[in-house]
Amino acid sequence: MNLQDPIATYTTKGNMDAKMAQQFLESRGIEAFAVEDHSVVGHFAFGSLPEIHKPQVWINGCDAEQAGLALAEFEQLRIDRDAERKANEPQTIEARCEDCGKTSTFAGSLDGTVQNCPHCSSFVDVGEFEWEDESDEDADDTN
Repeated sequence: MNLQDPIATYTTKGNMDAKMAQQFLESRGIEAFAVEDHSVVGHFAFGSLPEIHKPQVWINGCDAEQAGLALAEFEQLRIDRDAERKANEPQTIEARCEDCGKTSTFAGSLDGTVQNCPHCSSFVDVGEFEWEDESDEDADDTN
């Protein structure tokens, strides 16, 4: 990609966000390039130092106004999606361990996962699971 008069228009927290913003801009007809962070600069034994390097999305300077409007839409879609996700997920989920029989409370974000029982460390199915019914598969194979 060959940008004329390149400017950094969007700084993100991670490489995936930079790629998503780039693709969003390109879907709106704006040429964009994501610069990803593959460095270890800013990392040390206890974590990472903020603001050393963050992934950015670059555009042509002449597209700045159009990109600004598109990125505002991108951010609003992200806010709406996150709000919808939070509204639809339960705050907490209770799950009963099949091994020890005790009930434990887990965060709603763990719905559909397998966790360790805090009482006996056995595996606990948290929330709702959608298992394929093997009898349905067998019925499909016979037809």
